[in-house]
Amino acid sequence: MSLPRRILFATDFSPGANQAWQAACHLARAAGAHLIVLHVIPPQVAGYEAVLRGLPVSQYREQAERAMARYSCADLPVEKRFAEGEPAETILRVAAQENADCIVLGTHGYGVLTRMFLGSVAEKVLREAPGLVLVVRASNRGSSP
Repeated sequence: MSLPRRILFATDFSPGANQAWQAACHLARAAGAHLIVLHVIPPQVAGYEAVLRGLPVSQYREQAERAMARYSCADLPVEKRFAEGEPAETILRVAAQENADCIVLGTHGYGVLTRMFLGSVAEKVLREAPGLVLVVRASNRGSSP
């Protein structure tokens, strides 16, 4: 297996995603890979439900853009993208569109019962991705890239 050339890092801006970002940066540096950061705006925010809840979609987008600004990796260009849709399906679709040969994402590390009832974005991406997937489990420690 060769080193990845295009890495897609998917983030929900959680602490687990931040730890996965560190791993994505290290991997991209080591491989000399192109790094794409993706945040998926879920349908609840982008669609009708947002209107019912009174959630200002533009405010969510502004907050997401501010959160996205923290993703930088020394000495590597970082491409930042937003997409709307169900998170797992959208991550897989964007990875295919971008010819990403590696997907990096974090997981909250929930137990089996929670996954049975709620599902898991990381689990679905792992099952359906055609290539390399690196899942970083959230922990209590962290460091900077």
